[in-house]
Amino acid sequence: MRKLQSLPKRYFSQSFTFKTIFTSTVTSVVTLAFALYNGVIGHMKHTEWNIAICVYYLLLCTLRAYIVLNERKLQKLSPEERDRHLVPDVHSSFITLIVLNGVLVAPIILMIRNLRPIHATLVFAIAIAAFTTYKIVIAIINFRRATKQKKILIHELRTINLVDALVSILLLQNTLITVAAEPHDALLGLSAYTSAVILGLITTIIVLSYRRAILMIREVKNKEESAENR
Repeated sequence: MRKLQSLPKRYFSQSFTFKTIFTSTVTSVVTLAFALYNGVIGHMKHTEWNIAICVYYLLLCTLRAYIVLNERKLQKLSPEERDRHLVPDVHSSFITLIVLNGVLVAPIILMIRNLRPIHATLVFAIAIAAFTTYKIVIAIINFRRATKQKKILIHELRTINLVDALVSILLLQNTLITVAAEPHDALLGLSAYTSAVILGLITTIIVLSYRRAILMIREVKNKEESAENR
């Protein structure tokens, strides 16, 4: 009986793929709630920033769901059919991430123009800072672990989680500036520079991750061809 009870726990700790899908699902639920919250606030108060954030995170959740569901579909195909679909699917996933990066420009511009309504205490801002720090640390650790795996699903999901964590820095940055004091031109200028740096970093991560995914596909194909030649 104890062995049966410990099976899920052991499977969770040993299967990095299962852990990635599980944590990504939990993250998607939280992200979806955050997106809907901003959508409701944006609709009620007619705030463009909340609507822009809602759209961005809804698209991010959709991309996560697409990757997981598409992986389940690919598992049912033969190796030949899977190889034929895998490269176009990876292309579409990372191109979508690039498009999402472009969508992110809209809320960044609204933040720089100080068009994001903030009504929060300093304690709330500190709590957000602590959660963002945790989110970034976990995302970086898991992203580095994912580079050692040879599975496209893990690589794609961990890339999205890291991008999500970096976007949280943008949200935190604006929250701290506007909660601490009435923002002035110098602070808004600093926000513009740091936002540009983070946006550039996100773009770099997406491009490098895309290149890594293509290399992983080629490595798998080369191994399969070598095995067939033997």
